[in-house]
Amino acid sequence: MVTQFLPPGLSHQMADFLLSLYSRVAGSTPPPEWRSFHWNDLYFPNPLAPAGGMDKSAKHIKAWWALGAGFIEIGTITPQAQKKNPGTTLKKDGKTQAIWNHLGFPGEGVEVVQKRLKKWQHFRLTPIFANIGKNRETKNEEAGKDYLRCISTLYPYVDGFVINVSSPNTRDLRELSRPQKLKSLLQPIQKKLSAFKKRKPFFIKWSPDMDENEFLRSLDVTLEYGVEGHIICNTSIYRDPGSLFPHYGGVSGAPLAKISKERLSLTQKHLGTDRKSQLIISVGGVLKPEDVMERLALGANLVQAYSALVFNGPFFFKKVHSFKTD
Repeated sequence: MVTQFLPPGLSHQMADFLLSLYSRVAGSTPPPEWRSFHWNDLYFPNPLAPAGGMDKSAKHIKAWWALGAGFIEIGTITPQAQKKNPGTTLKKDGKTQAIWNHLGFPGEGVEVVQKRLKKWQHFRLTPIFANIGKNRETKNEEAGKDYLRCISTLYPYVDGFVINVSSPNTRDLRELSRPQKLKSLLQPIQKKLSAFKKRKPFFIKWSPDMDENEFLRSLDVTLEYGVEGHIICNTSIYRDPGSLFPHYGGVSGAPLAKISKERLSLTQKHLGTDRKSQLIISVGGVLKPEDVMERLALGANLVQAYSALVFNGPFFFKKVHSFKTD
């Protein structure tokens, strides 16, 4: 794909343009079916999708279906529109197959996303999940209000919610994933979701950088408050020796593969018998079709790709399908 040879910022803009164009010309062909399954009244034609962050404001729904995604995660969505963090926010290293970002939830705000999703309310080829977060200026003590507003606004138009408490690019956001903070956040969210006639599932997107013991305690909290699934994992603040990326911001791609797989196995082991009712999505370091198959073999229900779409182009989903059927 030509965008992989462009500077990161320009390639990001070009990819957005090409996806918008593809959305206009693509037909309504359903995504290919392989390893299809039902969960919680939802049908997944296949287990592969773009990771959160690829489509921040639900601009490319039709394109993802045409490209072959088995489900879609949009966002991260915040109540108010906000710009990216100041300064350089994207870098990539083709040699190490790594991407660095310091974007910080840029987006058009929940009201704009709601208007876009209304178009697909009665025509849904796959499940759509909304990844939601707090605005940059919202203090952690008030963060719950931001998540609740996103849930209230988007509830009729999505099939579930991803609670993002793991981005390293919004100051102090990761504090919300600590056990006590997580309890305070999840209690009103659980109450809000339970008040709807049809309760929709919600997931937590985890940081790979949490202390292991603290991570396990937070997993226990999610069971207490009805969380139905886990996305493992977000970008990392750790750097491989010799990395040329800034010390701040998050790294994805190949350097994330090892910890992502370790946390996938750890999560399943800790959940034990509760694992059977949970949806586990693996993301981080998925770059080749073989990586997708490995994550599924390791026990993930679903797999997401981000860096693969940057380095290998948006037809990665179809490459995986071809690989699967060879």
